Amino acid sequence: MPWLWFAGPLLFMLIALLVSLWPTNEERFLRRAVERWMDDVLGPLRTSKGKRSRRVKQVPPVFNRLLEAIGGGTRLTDIVLVPKQAYVAVRFGDALSASNHVSVLCKLGPPPALKGKKKAPRLELTCRPLPLVDGKPAENTGIQFSDDRDFADLFLVEGNHVDTVRAFLTRELRDALLEVPDAWLRVDGDVLALTLYGYHDPDALDELVGVADALYAEWGATEDSLFGDEGDEREETPATATKEPSHYRSRRKGKKAAAKRTAATVEQEPASPRLRVLAGAIDVAFYVVGIFFVALTLGTFAWFHPALLFNSPDLHVTEAWQGGWTTKGFGAFVAAETFLVGTFVYQAYLSTHDGQTIGKRLLGAKVVREDGKPLDFLHGVLLRSWIFSVIPLGVAAFLAKRTGFSARTFFEAIPTVPVFGVAALVLGAITVSISMGSGVHDRIARTKVVSTAPFAFEPVQLGVKGLDPVIANRLRYGLGFMAVFVILNVLAAFIDQGKLSFPLY
Repeated sequence: MPWLWFAGPLLFMLIALLVSLWPTNEERFLRRAVERWMDDVLGPLRTSKGKRSRRVKQVPPVFNRLLEAIGGGTRLTDIVLVPKQAYVAVRFGDALSASNHVSVLCKLGPPPALKGKKKAPRLELTCRPLPLVDGKPAENTGIQFSDDRDFADLFLVEGNHVDTVRAFLTRELRDALLEVPDAWLRVDGDVLALTLYGYHDPDALDELVGVADALYAEWGATEDSLFGDEGDEREETPATATKEPSHYRSRRKGKKAAAKRTAATVEQEPASPRLRVLAGAIDVAFYVVGIFFVALTLGTFAWFHPALLFNSPDLHVTEAWQGGWTTKGFGAFVAAETFLVGTFVYQAYLSTHDGQTIGKRLLGAKVVREDGKPLDFLHGVLLRSWIFSVIPLGVAAFLAKRTGFSARTFFEAIPTVPVFGVAALVLGAITVSISMGSGVHDRIARTKVVSTAPFAFEPVQLGVKGLDPVIANRLRYGLGFMAVFVILNVLAAFIDQGKLSFPLY
Protein backbone atom coordinates (compact mmCIF):
# COMPACT_ATOMS: atom_id res chain seq x y z
CA MET A 1 0.00 0.00 0.00
CA PRO A 2 2.12 2.92 -1.26
CA TRP A 3 -0.33 5.48 0.10
CA LEU A 4 0.79 4.61 3.63
CA TRP A 5 4.17 6.19 2.88
CA PHE A 6 2.29 9.43 2.37
CA ALA A 7 -0.54 9.16 4.89
CA GLY A 8 1.58 7.85 7.78
CA PRO A 9 4.00 10.81 8.08
CA LEU A 10 1.14 13.24 7.39
CA LEU A 11 -0.89 11.75 10.24
CA PHE A 12 2.16 11.90 12.49
CA MET A 13 2.67 15.61 11.73
CA LEU A 14 -1.02 16.29 12.31
CA ILE A 15 -0.86 14.64 15.73
CA ALA A 16 2.32 16.58 16.55
CA LEU A 17 0.57 19.82 15.57
CA LEU A 18 -2.45 19.06 17.75
CA VAL A 19 -0.18 18.22 20.69
CA SER A 20 1.72 21.48 20.23
CA LEU A 21 -1.53 23.45 20.47
CA TRP A 22 -2.13 22.16 23.98
CA PRO A 23 -0.54 24.70 26.38
CA THR A 24 2.43 23.56 28.45
CA ASN A 25 2.50 23.84 32.23
CA GLU A 26 4.87 26.80 31.96
CA GLU A 27 2.56 28.60 29.56
CA ARG A 28 -0.45 28.04 31.80
CA PHE A 29 1.54 29.24 34.81
CA LEU A 30 2.54 32.46 33.04
CA ARG A 31 -1.02 33.11 31.88
CA ARG A 32 -2.45 32.58 35.37
CA ALA A 33 0.20 34.80 36.97
CA VAL A 34 -0.52 37.67 34.58
CA GLU A 35 -4.29 37.30 34.96
CA ARG A 36 -4.11 37.23 38.76
CA TRP A 37 -1.80 40.22 38.83
CA MET A 38 -4.13 42.23 36.58
CA ASP A 39 -7.21 41.32 38.61
CA ASP A 40 -5.69 41.79 42.09
CA VAL A 41 -3.56 44.89 41.49
CA LEU A 42 -4.35 46.77 38.30
CA GLY A 43 -8.03 46.36 37.61
CA PRO A 44 -9.61 48.10 34.60
CA LEU A 45 -8.17 51.26 33.05
CA ARG A 46 -10.05 54.35 34.19
CA THR A 47 -10.53 57.01 31.52
CA SER A 48 -12.74 60.04 31.04
CA LYS A 49 -15.13 57.80 29.10
CA GLY A 50 -15.34 55.23 31.88
CA LYS A 51 -13.58 51.92 32.47
CA ARG A 52 -12.09 49.78 29.75
CA SER A 53 -9.83 46.76 29.47
CA ARG A 54 -6.10 47.23 29.88
CA ARG A 55 -5.33 44.67 27.18
CA VAL A 56 -4.30 46.08 23.81
CA LYS A 57 -3.50 44.46 20.48
CA GLN A 58 0.09 45.69 20.41
CA VAL A 59 2.44 48.22 21.93
CA PRO A 60 3.34 51.38 19.96
CA PRO A 61 5.99 50.84 17.25
CA VAL A 62 8.48 53.02 19.13
CA PHE A 63 9.06 50.06 21.50
CA ASN A 64 9.63 47.42 18.79
CA ARG A 65 13.40 47.89 18.59
CA LEU A 66 13.71 47.58 22.35
CA LEU A 67 11.56 44.43 22.38
CA GLU A 68 13.88 42.82 19.82
CA ALA A 69 16.87 43.67 22.00
CA ILE A 70 15.11 42.11 24.99
CA GLY A 71 14.72 38.81 23.13
CA GLY A 72 11.57 38.93 21.01
CA GLY A 73 9.33 35.91 21.45
CA THR A 74 5.69 35.17 20.73
CA ARG A 75 3.30 37.80 22.02
CA LEU A 76 1.16 36.55 24.88
CA THR A 77 -0.44 39.87 25.78
CA ASP A 78 0.20 43.61 25.95
CA ILE A 79 -1.16 45.65 28.86
CA VAL A 80 -1.50 49.42 28.95
CA LEU A 81 -0.46 51.28 32.11
CA VAL A 82 -0.43 54.86 30.82
CA PRO A 83 -1.98 55.25 27.34
CA LYS A 84 0.67 55.93 24.67
CA GLN A 85 3.36 56.15 27.36
CA ALA A 86 3.80 52.93 29.35
CA TYR A 87 2.93 49.26 28.74
CA VAL A 88 3.62 45.76 30.03
CA ALA A 89 4.64 43.32 27.28
CA VAL A 90 4.43 39.58 28.02
CA ARG A 91 6.30 37.34 25.58
CA PHE A 92 6.51 33.54 25.44
CA GLY A 93 9.67 31.74 24.37
CA ASP A 94 9.66 30.12 20.94
CA ALA A 95 12.15 28.67 18.46
CA LEU A 96 13.74 32.08 17.88
CA SER A 97 13.88 33.30 21.49
CA ALA A 98 15.52 31.71 24.48
CA SER A 99 13.14 32.53 27.31
CA ASN A 100 9.81 33.92 28.40
CA HIS A 101 9.93 37.48 29.66
CA VAL A 102 7.75 40.22 31.11
CA SER A 103 8.86 43.79 30.31
CA VAL A 104 7.64 47.18 31.46
CA LEU A 105 8.08 49.62 28.56
CA CYS A 106 8.05 53.38 29.18
CA LYS A 107 8.66 56.55 27.22
CA LEU A 108 11.21 58.86 28.78
CA GLY A 109 11.70 62.58 28.94
CA PRO A 110 15.04 64.32 28.25
CA PRO A 111 18.08 62.63 29.82
CA PRO A 112 19.86 64.38 32.68
CA ALA A 113 21.67 67.54 31.62
CA LEU A 114 25.40 67.70 32.28
CA LYS A 115 27.45 70.70 33.21
CA GLY A 116 29.11 72.39 30.26
CA LYS A 117 26.83 70.60 27.76
CA LYS A 118 24.28 72.57 25.77
CA LYS A 119 22.45 69.43 24.66
CA ALA A 120 22.11 66.16 26.52
CA PRO A 121 23.50 63.16 24.57
CA ARG A 122 21.34 60.23 23.48
CA LEU A 123 21.47 57.72 26.31
CA GLU A 124 22.05 54.02 25.71
CA LEU A 125 22.19 52.02 28.91
CA THR A 126 22.11 48.37 29.97
CA CYS A 127 21.97 47.41 33.63
CA ARG A 128 21.90 43.65 34.13
CA PRO A 129 22.56 41.15 36.91
CA LEU A 130 26.26 40.55 37.42
CA PRO A 131 27.18 37.26 35.67
CA LEU A 132 28.29 34.23 37.69
CA VAL A 133 31.41 32.31 36.68
CA ASP A 134 31.96 28.93 38.36
CA GLY A 135 29.34 29.84 40.92
CA LYS A 136 31.00 33.14 41.88
CA PRO A 137 30.23 36.70 40.73
CA ALA A 138 32.42 37.80 37.84
CA GLU A 139 34.59 40.86 38.03
CA ASN A 140 32.50 43.98 37.56
CA THR A 141 34.04 45.68 34.54
CA GLY A 142 31.14 48.05 33.94
CA ILE A 143 30.53 51.61 35.02
CA GLN A 144 31.45 51.91 38.67
CA PHE A 145 29.52 53.50 41.53
CA SER A 146 32.19 53.75 44.21
CA ASP A 147 29.76 54.98 46.85
CA ASP A 148 27.38 52.03 46.39
CA ARG A 149 29.07 48.65 46.89
CA ASP A 150 25.78 46.78 47.30
CA PHE A 151 24.70 47.84 43.80
CA ALA A 152 28.11 47.05 42.28
CA ASP A 153 28.02 43.55 43.77
CA LEU A 154 24.73 42.74 42.01
CA PHE A 155 24.58 44.71 38.74
CA LEU A 156 26.79 45.25 35.71
CA VAL A 157 26.15 48.67 34.12
CA GLU A 158 27.21 49.52 30.58
CA GLY A 159 26.45 52.65 28.57
CA ASN A 160 27.67 55.07 25.95
CA HIS A 161 28.15 58.10 28.23
CA VAL A 162 29.52 57.34 31.69
CA ASP A 163 28.59 60.67 33.25
CA THR A 164 25.06 60.57 31.83
CA VAL A 165 24.58 57.00 33.06
CA ARG A 166 25.69 57.94 36.56
CA ALA A 167 23.40 60.95 36.56
CA PHE A 168 20.50 58.80 35.33
CA LEU A 169 20.96 56.05 37.94
CA THR A 170 20.48 58.13 41.04
CA ARG A 171 20.98 56.64 44.47
CA GLU A 172 17.22 56.34 44.90
CA LEU A 173 16.82 54.43 41.63
CA ARG A 174 19.72 52.12 42.45
CA ASP A 175 18.06 51.30 45.78
CA ALA A 176 14.85 50.53 43.89
CA LEU A 177 16.66 48.18 41.49
CA LEU A 178 18.06 46.25 44.44
CA GLU A 179 14.50 45.09 45.14
CA VAL A 180 14.48 43.12 41.85
CA PRO A 181 18.05 41.79 41.52
CA ASP A 182 17.10 39.54 38.57
CA ALA A 183 15.76 42.41 36.44
CA TRP A 184 17.40 43.86 33.33
CA LEU A 185 17.18 47.62 32.72
CA ARG A 186 17.62 48.89 29.17
CA VAL A 187 17.46 52.49 27.97
CA ASP A 188 17.51 53.26 24.25
CA GLY A 189 17.19 56.98 23.73
CA ASP A 190 13.69 58.01 24.75
CA VAL A 191 12.38 54.55 25.72
CA LEU A 192 13.06 52.31 28.71
CA ALA A 193 12.49 48.62 29.44
CA LEU A 194 12.64 46.80 32.77
CA THR A 195 12.56 43.02 32.18
CA LEU A 196 12.23 39.80 34.17
CA TYR A 197 13.06 36.56 32.36
CA GLY A 198 11.60 33.15 33.12
CA TYR A 199 8.48 32.38 35.22
CA HIS A 200 7.39 34.60 38.08
CA ASP A 201 4.38 34.83 40.37
CA PRO A 202 2.08 37.88 40.63
CA ASP A 203 4.09 39.28 43.55
CA ALA A 204 7.23 39.36 41.39
CA LEU A 205 5.33 41.13 38.61
CA ASP A 206 4.00 43.57 41.18
CA GLU A 207 7.53 44.38 42.39
CA LEU A 208 8.74 44.76 38.80
CA VAL A 209 6.11 47.36 37.95
CA GLY A 210 6.65 49.08 41.30
CA VAL A 211 10.35 49.60 40.51
CA ALA A 212 9.48 50.70 36.97
CA ASP A 213 7.11 53.23 38.55
CA ALA A 214 10.04 54.68 40.48
CA LEU A 215 12.06 55.00 37.25
CA TYR A 216 9.12 56.56 35.43
CA ALA A 217 8.47 59.00 38.29
CA GLU A 218 12.06 60.24 37.93
CA TRP A 219 12.56 60.30 34.16
CA GLY A 220 9.19 59.54 32.56
CA ALA A 221 7.72 61.54 29.70
CA THR A 222 4.76 62.58 31.88
CA GLU A 223 4.23 63.24 35.57
CA ASP A 224 1.64 60.48 35.90
CA SER A 225 2.10 57.29 37.87
CA LEU A 226 2.21 54.01 35.96
CA PHE A 227 -0.88 53.05 37.93
CA GLY A 228 -3.02 55.99 36.87
CA ASP A 229 -4.86 58.22 39.34
CA GLU A 230 -4.54 55.68 42.15
CA GLY A 231 -0.81 56.30 42.19
CA ASP A 232 -1.42 59.80 43.52
CA GLU A 233 -3.36 58.55 46.54
CA ARG A 234 -0.48 58.46 49.00
CA GLU A 235 -0.96 57.34 52.54
CA GLU A 236 0.14 59.89 55.10
CA THR A 237 3.44 58.91 56.72
CA PRO A 238 5.50 60.64 59.42
CA ALA A 239 8.07 63.12 58.19
CA THR A 240 10.84 60.99 59.63
CA ALA A 241 9.81 57.90 57.67
CA THR A 242 12.16 56.61 54.99
CA LYS A 243 11.09 57.70 51.52
CA GLU A 244 10.06 54.74 49.38
CA PRO A 245 11.34 54.47 45.80
CA SER A 246 7.82 54.34 44.37
CA HIS A 247 5.17 56.78 45.53
CA TYR A 248 2.58 54.13 44.70
CA ARG A 249 4.13 51.39 46.80
CA SER A 250 2.15 51.85 50.02
CA ARG A 251 -1.14 52.01 48.16
CA ARG A 252 -0.23 49.00 46.04
CA LYS A 253 0.72 46.81 48.99
CA GLY A 254 -2.49 47.76 50.77
CA LYS A 255 -4.57 46.63 47.81
CA LYS A 256 -2.60 43.42 47.48
CA ALA A 257 -2.99 42.55 51.16
CA ALA A 258 -6.72 43.24 51.01
CA ALA A 259 -7.05 41.02 47.94
CA LYS A 260 -5.20 38.21 49.71
CA ARG A 261 -7.44 38.52 52.78
CA THR A 262 -10.53 38.42 50.58
CA ALA A 263 -9.26 35.34 48.73
CA ALA A 264 -8.46 33.60 52.02
CA THR A 265 -11.93 34.37 53.36
CA VAL A 266 -13.62 32.97 50.26
CA GLU A 267 -11.45 29.87 50.32
CA GLN A 268 -12.43 29.01 53.91
CA GLU A 269 -16.17 29.12 53.31
CA PRO A 270 -17.61 25.61 53.93
CA ALA A 271 -18.80 23.78 50.85
CA SER A 272 -22.53 23.13 50.73
CA PRO A 273 -23.79 19.54 51.28
CA ARG A 274 -25.33 19.56 47.79
CA LEU A 275 -21.99 20.42 46.18
CA ARG A 276 -20.19 17.73 48.19
CA VAL A 277 -22.73 15.06 47.27
CA LEU A 278 -22.54 15.95 43.57
CA ALA A 279 -18.73 15.90 43.65
CA GLY A 280 -18.81 12.50 45.36
CA ALA A 281 -21.26 11.20 42.74
CA ILE A 282 -18.84 12.19 39.97
CA ASP A 283 -16.00 10.36 41.72
CA VAL A 284 -18.10 7.24 42.28
CA ALA A 285 -19.18 7.31 38.63
CA PHE A 286 -15.56 6.86 37.53
CA TYR A 287 -15.24 3.76 39.69
CA VAL A 288 -18.58 2.36 38.48
CA VAL A 289 -17.51 2.78 34.85
CA GLY A 290 -14.21 1.02 35.57
CA ILE A 291 -15.92 -1.86 37.39
CA PHE A 292 -18.46 -2.20 34.57
CA PHE A 293 -15.76 -2.59 31.92
CA VAL A 294 -13.85 -5.05 34.08
CA ALA A 295 -17.03 -7.11 34.39
CA LEU A 296 -17.55 -7.00 30.61
CA THR A 297 -14.04 -8.19 29.85
CA LEU A 298 -14.29 -10.91 32.49
CA GLY A 299 -17.32 -12.39 30.77
CA THR A 300 -19.41 -11.94 33.91
CA PHE A 301 -22.55 -11.02 31.99
CA ALA A 302 -24.27 -13.82 30.08
CA TRP A 303 -25.30 -11.43 27.27
CA PHE A 304 -21.76 -10.32 26.49
CA HIS A 305 -19.45 -13.03 25.06
CA PRO A 306 -18.27 -11.80 21.63
CA ALA A 307 -15.97 -14.06 19.67
CA LEU A 308 -13.53 -11.15 19.33
CA LEU A 309 -12.78 -11.31 23.07
CA PHE A 310 -13.60 -14.89 24.07
CA ASN A 311 -13.16 -18.35 22.62
CA SER A 312 -16.86 -18.55 21.90
CA PRO A 313 -17.12 -22.19 20.68
CA ASP A 314 -16.22 -23.44 24.15
CA LEU A 315 -18.29 -20.94 26.10
CA HIS A 316 -21.15 -21.72 28.42
CA VAL A 317 -22.99 -18.46 28.84
CA THR A 318 -24.08 -19.30 32.36
CA GLU A 319 -20.48 -19.77 33.55
CA ALA A 320 -18.07 -16.89 33.35
CA TRP A 321 -14.54 -17.56 32.16
CA GLN A 322 -15.43 -20.78 30.32
CA GLY A 323 -13.30 -20.98 27.20
CA GLY A 324 -10.94 -18.21 28.31
CA TRP A 325 -9.85 -15.10 26.42
CA THR A 326 -8.56 -14.48 22.98
CA THR A 327 -5.45 -12.32 22.74
CA LYS A 328 -7.61 -9.25 22.18
CA GLY A 329 -9.87 -10.25 25.05
CA PHE A 330 -6.96 -10.40 27.48
CA GLY A 331 -5.74 -7.03 26.23
CA ALA A 332 -9.20 -5.55 26.80
CA PHE A 333 -9.24 -6.93 30.35
CA VAL A 334 -5.82 -5.44 31.09
CA ALA A 335 -6.98 -2.06 29.71
CA ALA A 336 -10.15 -2.11 31.86
CA GLU A 337 -8.21 -3.19 34.94
CA THR A 338 -5.59 -0.47 34.33
CA PHE A 339 -8.32 2.18 34.06
CA LEU A 340 -9.87 1.08 37.35
CA VAL A 341 -6.59 0.88 39.27
CA GLY A 342 -5.25 4.04 37.61
CA THR A 343 -8.35 5.98 38.65
CA PHE A 344 -7.94 4.71 42.19
CA VAL A 345 -4.27 5.80 42.34
CA TYR A 346 -4.85 9.12 40.56
CA GLN A 347 -7.65 10.08 42.92
CA ALA A 348 -5.37 9.29 45.87
CA TYR A 349 -2.61 11.44 44.36
CA LEU A 350 -4.96 14.41 43.83
CA SER A 351 -6.35 14.09 47.34
CA THR A 352 -2.88 14.06 48.88
CA HIS A 353 -1.35 16.94 46.94
CA ASP A 354 -4.30 19.23 46.18
CA GLY A 355 -7.06 18.12 48.53
CA GLN A 356 -9.28 17.73 45.48
CA THR A 357 -10.55 14.65 43.73
CA ILE A 358 -11.75 14.92 40.13
CA GLY A 359 -15.30 15.72 41.24
CA LYS A 360 -14.21 18.35 43.77
CA ARG A 361 -11.92 20.03 41.24
CA LEU A 362 -14.70 20.23 38.65
CA LEU A 363 -17.31 21.69 41.01
CA GLY A 364 -15.10 23.82 43.26
CA ALA A 365 -14.39 22.15 46.61
CA LYS A 366 -11.24 21.34 48.53
CA VAL A 367 -10.32 19.25 51.59
CA VAL A 368 -8.24 20.98 54.26
CA ARG A 369 -7.15 19.96 57.73
CA GLU A 370 -8.91 21.50 60.72
CA ASP A 371 -5.60 22.44 62.36
CA GLY A 372 -4.50 24.38 59.26
CA LYS A 373 -1.54 22.12 58.49
CA PRO A 374 -0.89 20.90 54.92
CA LEU A 375 -2.95 17.90 53.88
CA ASP A 376 -1.04 14.61 53.77
CA PHE A 377 -1.68 11.00 52.73
CA LEU A 378 -2.72 9.89 56.22
CA HIS A 379 -5.49 12.48 56.66
CA GLY A 380 -6.45 13.11 53.02
CA VAL A 381 -6.59 9.52 51.77
CA LEU A 382 -6.06 6.78 54.34
CA LEU A 383 -8.32 7.97 57.18
CA ARG A 384 -10.79 9.84 54.97
CA SER A 385 -11.38 7.40 52.10
CA TRP A 386 -9.51 4.13 52.12
CA ILE A 387 -10.68 3.11 55.56
CA PHE A 388 -14.23 2.99 54.14
CA SER A 389 -13.21 1.42 50.82
CA VAL A 390 -11.81 -1.55 52.72
CA ILE A 391 -15.32 -2.61 53.78
CA PRO A 392 -16.79 -3.53 50.34
CA LEU A 393 -13.39 -4.74 49.12
CA GLY A 394 -13.18 -6.98 52.18
CA VAL A 395 -16.55 -8.49 51.26
CA ALA A 396 -15.23 -9.12 47.72
CA ALA A 397 -12.12 -10.81 49.15
CA PHE A 398 -14.30 -12.99 51.39
CA LEU A 399 -16.43 -14.11 48.43
CA ALA A 400 -13.31 -14.80 46.35
CA LYS A 401 -11.78 -16.90 49.11
CA ARG A 402 -14.71 -19.30 49.05
CA THR A 403 -13.82 -20.35 45.50
CA GLY A 404 -10.04 -20.13 45.88
CA PHE A 405 -8.62 -16.63 46.23
CA SER A 406 -6.78 -15.21 43.22
CA ALA A 407 -6.69 -11.98 41.29
CA ARG A 408 -9.24 -13.43 38.86
CA THR A 409 -11.73 -14.52 41.51
CA PHE A 410 -11.29 -11.23 43.39
CA PHE A 411 -12.14 -9.10 40.34
CA GLU A 412 -15.03 -11.48 39.60
CA ALA A 413 -16.46 -10.90 43.05
CA ILE A 414 -16.46 -7.08 42.85
CA PRO A 415 -19.41 -6.63 40.43
CA THR A 416 -21.77 -8.73 42.56
CA VAL A 417 -24.89 -7.87 44.54
CA PRO A 418 -23.38 -8.39 48.05
CA VAL A 419 -20.41 -6.09 47.32
CA PHE A 420 -22.56 -3.45 45.65
CA GLY A 421 -25.06 -3.64 48.50
CA VAL A 422 -22.38 -3.06 51.17
CA ALA A 423 -20.86 -0.23 49.12
CA ALA A 424 -24.29 1.41 48.80
CA LEU A 425 -24.78 1.21 52.59
CA VAL A 426 -21.38 2.83 53.23
CA LEU A 427 -22.01 5.61 50.72
CA GLY A 428 -25.50 6.15 52.12
CA ALA A 429 -24.17 6.55 55.66
CA ILE A 430 -21.57 9.07 54.49
CA THR A 431 -24.18 11.01 52.48
CA VAL A 432 -26.53 11.22 55.45
CA SER A 433 -23.74 12.43 57.73
CA ILE A 434 -22.79 15.11 55.16
CA SER A 435 -26.39 16.35 54.97
CA MET A 436 -26.44 16.62 58.77
CA GLY A 437 -23.32 18.77 58.89
CA SER A 438 -19.83 17.31 58.98
CA GLY A 439 -19.30 13.95 57.30
CA VAL A 440 -18.32 10.98 59.42
CA HIS A 441 -15.16 10.54 57.33
CA ASP A 442 -14.22 14.19 58.03
CA ARG A 443 -14.64 13.64 61.76
CA ILE A 444 -12.35 10.62 61.68
CA ALA A 445 -9.68 12.37 59.58
CA ARG A 446 -10.17 15.76 61.30
CA THR A 447 -10.67 17.51 57.98
CA LYS A 448 -13.23 19.83 56.44
CA VAL A 449 -14.34 20.68 52.90
CA VAL A 450 -14.24 24.34 51.82
CA SER A 451 -15.34 26.11 48.66
CA THR A 452 -12.90 27.08 45.93
CA ALA A 453 -13.21 28.31 42.37
CA PRO A 454 -14.67 25.60 40.10
CA PHE A 455 -12.64 24.22 37.23
CA ALA A 456 -12.53 26.40 34.12
CA PHE A 457 -10.57 26.02 30.92
CA GLU A 458 -7.82 28.51 30.33
CA PRO A 459 -8.99 31.39 28.12
CA VAL A 460 -8.36 30.66 24.47
CA GLN A 461 -6.70 34.02 24.14
CA LEU A 462 -5.13 36.53 26.47
CA GLY A 463 -5.20 40.06 25.13
CA VAL A 464 -7.95 41.01 22.70
CA LYS A 465 -10.78 39.36 20.84
CA GLY A 466 -9.63 36.84 18.30
CA LEU A 467 -7.30 33.86 18.18
CA ASP A 468 -4.60 33.46 20.79
CA PRO A 469 -1.35 34.78 19.26
CA VAL A 470 0.63 31.81 20.60
CA ILE A 471 -1.82 29.35 19.05
CA ALA A 472 -1.91 31.35 15.81
CA ASN A 473 1.87 31.23 15.54
CA ARG A 474 1.98 27.46 16.07
CA LEU A 475 -0.82 26.89 13.58
CA ARG A 476 0.86 29.06 10.96
CA TYR A 477 4.20 27.24 11.11
CA GLY A 478 2.70 23.77 11.58
CA LEU A 479 0.21 24.02 8.73
CA GLY A 480 2.81 25.65 6.49
CA PHE A 481 5.21 22.76 7.06
CA MET A 482 2.46 20.22 6.37
CA ALA A 483 1.50 22.03 3.15
CA VAL A 484 5.09 21.85 1.90
CA PHE A 485 5.18 18.14 2.75
CA VAL A 486 1.93 17.47 0.85
CA ILE A 487 3.12 19.35 -2.23
CA LEU A 488 6.46 17.50 -2.32
CA ASN A 489 4.76 14.12 -1.94
CA VAL A 490 2.22 14.88 -4.67
CA LEU A 491 5.03 15.91 -7.02
CA ALA A 492 6.96 12.74 -6.17
CA ALA A 493 3.89 10.60 -6.89
CA PHE A 494 3.41 12.19 -10.32
CA ILE A 495 7.11 11.73 -11.12
CA ASP A 496 6.93 8.04 -10.14
CA GLN A 497 3.97 7.57 -12.47
CA GLY A 498 5.81 9.23 -15.34
CA LYS A 499 3.38 12.14 -15.59
CA LEU A 500 6.14 14.59 -14.69
CA SER A 501 9.86 14.60 -15.39
CA PHE A 502 12.47 16.06 -13.15
CA PRO A 503 16.12 16.08 -14.18
CA LEU A 504 17.54 15.48 -10.73
CA TYR A 505 15.07 12.76 -9.70
